[in-house]
Amino acid sequence: MLKAILKIMKNSNEFSSSTIAKELNISETMVEIYKEQLEQKGYIKKISLSGCSQDQCSSCGCGCGSSKSLNSISGWEITEKGLLILQK
Repeated sequence: MLKAILKIMKNSNEFSSSTIAKELNISETMVEIYKEQLEQKGYIKKISLSGCSQDQCSSCGCGCGSSKSLNSISGWEITEKGLLILQK
């Protein structure tokens, strides 16, 4: 399941738990648990999106949407280790 989530993240640049949950037909809670595992294993990492602006929302995978305050938003990024796992 971890690899399936990584694949979605890479192929669609989608890191939103709700979107991933719908795609895999699992709960958002499970996606959050898997994301924690991916982070602990070093396959994804949180990044600061301090330069974020609402005009970037359509191409952004952070999942915040334009309804949230754009101050101190963090997003996710697949690490080199995560990309290597996807090649196997």
